[in-house]
Amino acid sequence: MNTWRDSIGSNRNSLFTHWPALLTGAAACGLLVAVACIAFKYGASQRGPANLSEAILHATASHGATNVAVATGQVGEDAEGIFILDYLTGNLQCWVFYPRFQRFGAKFETNINAQLPPTKNAEYLLVTGGSNVIQATGNARPAGCLVYVTDVKSGMFAAYTLPWNRSMESTGELQKALMVCVGGDQYRVASGGGTSAKKPIPTPTPTKETGKEKAPIK
Repeated sequence: MNTWRDSIGSNRNSLFTHWPALLTGAAACGLLVAVACIAFKYGASQRGPANLSEAILHATASHGATNVAVATGQVGEDAEGIFILDYLTGNLQCWVFYPRFQRFGAKFETNINAQLPPTKNAEYLLVTGGSNVIQATGNARPAGCLVYVTDVKSGMFAAYTLPWNRSMESTGELQKALMVCVGGDQYRVASGGGTSAKKPIPTPTPTKETGKEKAPIK
């Protein structure tokens, strides 16, 4: 009759007898989990967030309004420029920021009317794109981007670059020069066709004197 009571008492005594061993085992398991978590966290911090530190990301942006268009582009390895086109005057200007000195240290400009004759109520699109220069001599070399200007009314576009001097950037010297047109074309005939169509912009050709490209100035 007392068998079940005896069994409960025996199990209770066994539990109280072995509880130090159970607690020791649980503590050991908790310690192993904690060590594993610390090791994983340390390893992740050493590797960095998905190796993003090894990747250099560059982004460009553009925006237009009624009489002005703005775009950004990578001019040097560490320097970015802002390009501003004034529809009313045709002036295209670029200011380049010196990150080491935390200020703008270079300015370049041109007038697009030489390649894109002005039209009434002109509308333009302004974008930049990467330009990888394979060979360049001297301190000055073409910028790391081209800036493209599209005349929506005439159906023509032109591309420009600028002479960039990395040495002057590294020492904080001011740079100022003219931007250079590297080419362009007409992507559609102007409305009305016939004589209203404008001639495509010729592609620059190297000159014998300097071996450098000459801008097609009209």
